[in-house]
Amino acid sequence: MIAGWRLMRCVGIAIAEKGLRELVELAPFGTYAVKIYEIGELAFHRYHEECQDENIARAIPKEMEQLAQAKSADVNRVAKQMAVQLLPNEKQEVQEALAGTLATLPTQVRKLFMRKDDRTGTTRPPAFFVSCPADLVSIIPPRPPRFKQGDLLPNDPKWTLVHKIDSGGFGEVWKVRHTTLKNRYGAVKFCLDATAQDRLLKHEARVIDQVMEFNNDHIVRLEDVDFVADPPWLRYEFINGGNLLSAADIPVDIAKRTEWATWTMLLPLARAVGACHLLKPAVVHRDLKPANILIDHVNGQNRLKITDFGISEIIAQHALDQARSFELNPSVATPTILRGSYCEMYASTQQKNGLPSSPTDDVHALGVLWFQMLMGDYFLPLGRDYRDELAGIGLAKDAIVILERCVADKADSRWPNAHVLAQQIEKLPNCLSSRPVGTNAENPTRVVLPTVNRSFHAPPKGPIGRITISEQSHRRTWDVEAVIGASVGLVMDASHAMKHLYGIGSGFGGRALPNQMKRIADRLMPFLSALSLQNGIHFLHSSTGPNGNETQTFGLVNLEQVRQMKLGRPQNGWGGHVRLTNAIRELTKAHFRGSPLAVGVLLTYGGISDVDSLATFSKELISEIELGQRPLIRLFLIDLKETSPRSGPLQPPEPLVGLGWRDATGVFGRLWECLPSSLLDEPNNGFQFRTLFPDFFSSGRVLDSGGNMVKEYPNGIPKVLRFELPVDSPSFTLQYSGRQVLQPLV
Repeated sequence: MIAGWRLMRCVGIAIAEKGLRELVELAPFGTYAVKIYEIGELAFHRYHEECQDENIARAIPKEMEQLAQAKSADVNRVAKQMAVQLLPNEKQEVQEALAGTLATLPTQVRKLFMRKDDRTGTTRPPAFFVSCPADLVSIIPPRPPRFKQGDLLPNDPKWTLVHKIDSGGFGEVWKVRHTTLKNRYGAVKFCLDATAQDRLLKHEARVIDQVMEFNNDHIVRLEDVDFVADPPWLRYEFINGGNLLSAADIPVDIAKRTEWATWTMLLPLARAVGACHLLKPAVVHRDLKPANILIDHVNGQNRLKITDFGISEIIAQHALDQARSFELNPSVATPTILRGSYCEMYASTQQKNGLPSSPTDDVHALGVLWFQMLMGDYFLPLGRDYRDELAGIGLAKDAIVILERCVADKADSRWPNAHVLAQQIEKLPNCLSSRPVGTNAENPTRVVLPTVNRSFHAPPKGPIGRITISEQSHRRTWDVEAVIGASVGLVMDASHAMKHLYGIGSGFGGRALPNQMKRIADRLMPFLSALSLQNGIHFLHSSTGPNGNETQTFGLVNLEQVRQMKLGRPQNGWGGHVRLTNAIRELTKAHFRGSPLAVGVLLTYGGISDVDSLATFSKELISEIELGQRPLIRLFLIDLKETSPRSGPLQPPEPLVGLGWRDATGVFGRLWECLPSSLLDEPNNGFQFRTLFPDFFSSGRVLDSGGNMVKEYPNGIPKVLRFELPVDSPSFTLQYSGRQVLQPLV
């Protein structure tokens, strides 16, 4: 089969098997949206079956790129052929629904690939890879297309549909061209959801009239509407430069970035939104976020333009209802939420509680946007420590005070509208940062995880990569070639009443670790390493130190290495202590941006009493998931004390259970069943764990650190692997199919 079409066929097979009925019926908030996750999983595994000899991490992105570059005529032809082949006994309308859905795959891929150095989205990003079924979810269309290329705009045949720009739970967005004025284009937003249609029809006409009559250089012009068409639509001017997420360049230099974020970005946005707030009555956007801020190229200059004024409140409420209907559970959240149609990260408390709209809602969103631009990360949630982060980049106190009022929890404590906010910004001094120009963007007063080499190193064929230990500047580092995902293991020690993490905020301070805990951690490292490799997870390299020159691995390392990393602020003890939530957040910010998978493995000893902090941080992770930039983030909590046979496996803390982490059933499988069962039993030092994918390996063996055979499995790795090590053996080596995948930890 021609490359590119194979992936389309696998998606078609998955839809036909898992979601065909839901696709055809397509009820509002129906089960097809939930079925998409099952469809992605089946498509991934079907693809794996069809290309056993190929590396999926390379093969799927390559085929996605070919789909993005395919001609629409070829795509439509092949999609129709596949639909007939896959559904030979179904009615024509069912075949057409599947064909139409498959034909939109290239559009979904281009949307995923679009970025500032490729505004067309026809080439895959350099570090893009596919490591798990969830990575395919983002390219599966949330609904079959209502229209096709060449259709005329309902009730207005002067406009022809050129190609679909986007789709979601609310509807579809199409680029249109005037039938006689060939160089005139527009963007039409169709409202396809029945509930949203009802809201749109009841929407006050004065709001639409105000927006259509209003003229501002920084607001996308609403040119025409037809609410009685089938379906209702709104036509906007066409903006060709993408949005902040895909096309905005963020300065690396801190001093330049603070000025850029304030004067170039926030001020014109605040002025434009403020002008709408001054209308009588005020027009509130209520869905301000990076995806709704477009970049228009005018006479060689870039101009910010806010889109969706007039209907954004309807769209936001529609997506908020969707989020509530699924209780913000990442495992069943709809693609609309995942792709950022509504983002809780920017919503005020009043908006989340369903209160009437107010200009202060937009002020809150602008404050969050300003914070993200100042920090250089559009995916960074506004945490409780945001003031410390702003102080860390040397932001002027007056600017911090303005931002504090923007994001205040109570509406009365915020600036009354964006016009007043713009006036306050205009009063700020020209120099907003105490950091000299040329200062590296990484802030040594925060957890320092500077630039990472994100180039993709292809693993060898098959599911197994290899890990070696090399000497560089008298430091041991991991050289990981199994780069198929992203994982961070945080090795912690804690007392029986643990509140913080050793090495990253522990009550132990600088005192030595208990010897037993250190032995346990050292023995657990290769186990988790091998477990990760089986699932195509890799460990990321990071740097520490103000100059970023000292390289150290913050992956699955032993506790002494964690302690030596000296994370956090220097005034806090031996090298600084930061809370668990801050540590994970920094790792996520530094490494997982753009990665399709984020996994945290948290090891504790004696229980987790800092549950509130974990629950708070988990909500922030969910916000990032909703933004659509991190399809899956999994947090595994493992208590070493509770893994012995005497007490059984640890269950996740109740607050996390309520947030969707019901058990460890993510990419690691049931991790609770895979833990060593005898880590605390000093006499036998036994290991027992369940291998997740035994069929991948035809043979295997276990070696101790001296290279001596501990156990051999010539006929294949069993599902439950048991072996014992000598008391003086600090580590072991696992070999699968004659290929050594793990060097001893020494």
